Amino acid sequence: MKNTLFSPIVIIFGLAIILILAIRQYQPAEEKVIQKAQKITSKLQNILNKNIEKIKTKEQTEASSHELLTAERLYTEDEIQNATEAQFAVILIDTEARLPTMKDIKQLPSGSLHHIPAIILEAGRNLGVIKEVIKFHPEYEQSVIPLYKNCALSEIRPTPVRALCLTNLIEVSKKNHLILNLKQFPAHIVELTKLVTDM
Repeated sequence: MKNTLFSPIVIIFGLAIILILAIRQYQPAEEKVIQKAQKITSKLQNILNKNIEKIKTKEQTEASSHELLTAERLYTEDEIQNATEAQFAVILIDTEARLPTMKDIKQLPSGSLHHIPAIILEAGRNLGVIKEVIKFHPEYEQSVIPLYKNCALSEIRPTPVRALCLTNLIEVSKKNHLILNLKQFPAHIVELTKLVTDM
């Protein structure tokens, strides 16, 4: 009778030991799974944070571009329509001084370069003022040639601005039946202007 009681107790005790050992082996595996899940969660959180930062940068860039385009003009309609030759000369000097440089582009946050930077849009707008004055005063048209030429040749200016200046120079030259030697300009700038002119 003692043997029969002893046997189940030994069996139960043995099973308890096996169960304890199994649980101990299972816990480290469970902890590894938890640690792995925590690492994955941390990586996903980092990716999410980077994407949120990109979205914020994009929104800030778009907001500053919108503000720039809707901002008050540099010159009023009256100033543009009634500009004297001397006043137009001041506009040309002011416009050239406002054109961005490569240094300005390098100072931009990296996210803003995925879109047209606000300073490039502003350059287009500033150069647009010159075109508006010329609409009312075609007699001033040839006086813009030096500005356009200097801008297109200037290595300190960003490529899009140089291409815009060369495009404007080509238009003014054609309109005034002037011969323009495009070989004096860098090939990549000339190629860009071909996209918007019928050269």
